[in-house]
Amino acid sequence: MKITSDHLARGAYIYIRQSTVDQLANNHESRRRQYGLAD
Repeated sequence: MKITSDHLARGAYIYIRQSTVDQLANNHESRRRQYGLAD
């Protein structure tokens, strides 16, 4: 598939997922790995 001018004219969508308090309290390993990717 090639990118066309129609593709470029479309709006962009941003998806943000927010963790619950329980997820933040219990998923330390996942958070550590995600922050590691940002380094």
